[in-house]
Amino acid sequence: MLRQLSPSQAKTSGRSLVAFEFRHLLRKDPEGLVELDVLIDAIGQLSRKDERVAAELTALVRETAGPDMEILIDAHGRFNVPTAIRLCRTLEDAGDIGWFEEPVPPESYHALKQVRDKVGAAISVGERLHTRWDFVPVLSKNWQNSLCRM
Repeated sequence: MLRQLSPSQAKTSGRSLVAFEFRHLLRKDPEGLVELDVLIDAIGQLSRKDERVAAELTALVRETAGPDMEILIDAHGRFNVPTAIRLCRTLEDAGDIGWFEEPVPPESYHALKQVRDKVGAAISVGERLHTRWDFVPVLSKNWQNSLCRM
């Protein structure tokens, strides 16, 4: 079962962000518009249909919020490599996203590199890296464009 905002609710949300002069919109897996937790299977895959819904809503947010709003996607490390690459490319095409945060589990360094090498959006990691030693491989190999730390 897909839980999502209606297109009119998404438009209202986009307009509100612009009215309050926000410059960035962070969508949780593109949650907030689409709740992907219920769509991702046990091995990190997303159906083409659900990917299309996420892309349509991302495009709607882009259309409503305009080109100056930066759309940031947080995937919480939930995808496998092929799904992360495909979804990122789809969302890039749909809404010109600013970054894709933790598209794969951040401790899976080689998976992170594979995604980084295949997508145009910036990759952000760090929220689930806890010690300085967790950051060493990511930073030394430049497998990210930005770091996030909560």
